[in-house]
Amino acid sequence: MHVALRPCRCLAILILITTFSTSLRAAEESAPDSVTLKFHPRLGRIHIPAAVNDGESQFFLLDTGYGIDMIKPQLADTLELRRAGRIDIIGIAGREEAVLYRGARYRFGGMAYRPRRVAALPSHSRQRRAGILGVDFFKRFVIEIHAADGSVTLHEPERFEYRGTGQVFPLTFHGDSPVIETVVASNGKSSKARFEIDTGCDSALCVDGDFARKHSWLNIEEAGRKGERNGVGGSARTESGRIGEVRLGDLKVKEPRVNFFESGSLSEEGLAGHIGFELLKPYRMIFDYRRDRLILER
Repeated sequence: MHVALRPCRCLAILILITTFSTSLRAAEESAPDSVTLKFHPRLGRIHIPAAVNDGESQFFLLDTGYGIDMIKPQLADTLELRRAGRIDIIGIAGREEAVLYRGARYRFGGMAYRPRRVAALPSHSRQRRAGILGVDFFKRFVIEIHAADGSVTLHEPERFEYRGTGQVFPLTFHGDSPVIETVVASNGKSSKARFEIDTGCDSALCVDGDFARKHSWLNIEEAGRKGERNGVGGSARTESGRIGEVRLGDLKVKEPRVNFFESGSLSEEGLAGHIGFELLKPYRMIFDYRRDRLILER
């Protein structure tokens, strides 16, 4: 008696899955430990190139102050991302509703990044940049920023080991924003202050009005030029000036520029405001969220 043998479909599927898993492991093992990118210092901030879903490389802002990655609405439509609801984005001057998407895949040289979701704000449609890389991006990599040579290096966290001589600062987190302890000297007084770190801000310091008045840091009448800061929800009025000195451990920054917010609260209770890219750019910065630390080298 002859028995016809048919290929087992289950076995074929198992072989296919095993082959796919093996290919993924091989790709992960062949991925580099780090990749260095040249950044675009547009408007005093850091924009790095990335290709999304195998599209052309475009520039994205590195911003520790954003709790979610952002993408330009037009780019979301072009990439045919999947809609995943809506979310309110809260900024310095209010809130704005954004559309959520899934399915974005970023490529930085030989390194990959797949955020769970990205958001698109209508107000970002006129921006020149393609989007913003926020907290999830900083959680994915150890990120080294060297403003002096215009480079950003992304490290795989599991394979990163710091061997330099820079100062290591513990980070706590207020929501998704990293917070650092400082000492501020102004008007003959010194006081401890906790600041959020906001690499998306091109100023040295943005100081909460209520906090500054409480600690006599800055006198509104003597502060200087009036202006405004723009962000999500609109704009907020500011008074520009300087503060005597900001100390980060043994590092001292003399008379940094300050945007003093005249009204409203820039941050939550107990926070003085935020530190922007201008104050940190003289140093090599290493953001290591996996180990809750920021390293600064002279």
